[in-house]
Amino acid sequence: MRKPLSVLALFVVLLTAQLQTSVAQKGDGVRLVSEISAISAGADTKARGAAIKARLDALSIKYRVEPFMHADRQGENIVAELSSAGATKQLMLGAHYDRVSQGQGTIDNASGSLAVLELLAALKRKPLKNYAVVAAFFDLEEIGLRGSANYIKAREGKILPAVFINFDVFGYGDTLWAMTADENSSSATAVKT
Repeated sequence: MRKPLSVLALFVVLLTAQLQTSVAQKGDGVRLVSEISAISAGADTKARGAAIKARLDALSIKYRVEPFMHADRQGENIVAELSSAGATKQLMLGAHYDRVSQGQGTIDNASGSLAVLELLAALKRKPLKNYAVVAAFFDLEEIGLRGSANYIKAREGKILPAVFINFDVFGYGDTLWAMTADENSSSATAVKT
């Protein structure tokens, strides 16, 4: 007897299909390379964030900037939203756009940021029933998850999304790694099977 898929596993399948459809319809690997290059070419998070904002503007997706301070560093989360008529729940997609000092951060994590941008484009064209979508591009994650911590702190006492999928790519190859705080949760079990 097959185990039922959890909500998270269903979203992963759905979002993967949405992204594949988006890329297949465009048939444009050159565009994807250009967009990931635009993000990773930024010398600092301000320039990388500007590339993300430019893509959101090109997609006509509304976003807001949520600045925060950590120690003596200024951070800036970029939060985009897609509303859906009759939405009763919220799906959140996330990726960090800062990078470590070595390299350009194309893999970690301009690629994750681009995946979220592509999913937003696909979900704008074909909205999910019953779910509004929020996407957060977090800053200062490489120094201890500061952007995501500030996002949560700013929402204390408010209802958080029903599902959160974070895209943080850190290598090459053909293996998908899914991590969770509870490896026995229904979501983790569904992804394993």
